[in-house]
Amino acid sequence: MRIGIIYSHLKEHGGAENVILKQTEMLNWKGYKAKCFFAYVGKNFGLKSNPHCYVDTYLSQLPENQTMRILASVPLAPLTIKIFSKFDVLICHGYGPSTWIGYTLKKLRGKNT
Repeated sequence: MRIGIIYSHLKEHGGAENVILKQTEMLNWKGYKAKCFFAYVGKNFGLKSNPHCYVDTYLSQLPENQTMRILASVPLAPLTIKIFSKFDVLICHGYGPSTWIGYTLKKLRGKNT
């Protein structure tokens, strides 16, 4: 089963960010194909260059600006269907754009996310 985990940003090792990274790691240990996605990944975070890390970004065509990417995630949510349609389950963390993306994809795909 492929699982996508969505959150708005990965800029620091905070509480929510660590939960998402650990959740992805544990799901992969259990045999699932889990990957976490962020609208913005900080330049000094260094995970994007690690081939053993299951971290990626969505809306990568936008400039590397945290505010712009997070705010643009809401109106551009339908554009993410191409990225997230290959996942069987989406886990949408946070109070920001990830929940809106999950809701939008549910309406567009007609599936529970």
